Amino acid sequence: MQLSLKIADKGQRQKGKRFYKFLFKIADVNFGETVRAEIYVSGRVQGVGFRRFARSAAENLGVDCNPINLRDGRVLVVAEGKPEAVELLIKELRKGPTFAHVEDVEATFKKASGNVYDLSIRS
Repeated sequence: MQLSLKIADKGQRQKGKRFYKFLFKIADVNFGETVRAEIYVSGRVQGVGFRRFARSAAENLGVDCNPINLRDGRVLVVAEGKPEAVELLIKELRKGPTFAHVEDVEATFKKASGNVYDLSIRS
């Protein structure tokens, strides 16, 4: 079971509004269970308090989260919680803190492992 979501802001503007692309890869997800999301956020997201922002937003939504700076300039946010809460977290991450500029958000949903600090993928 895997569900992917990609939300991209390519800087295109029309009448002052940003347009986002939503690409869904549909899978069987039981929306009553806890899910794990590996969320890659790119743009100006390091050195601007993004990890603290992510932890605070996750805590307010009741989601366990572990944000990590990657060498390529992105931030990986591993989050586990109710699917609705994780989706709200993704929306908050898309906004980011004051000094951040989020260009792209990619999320992959999986079954929860119960430990957001257990990572097998690092880039």
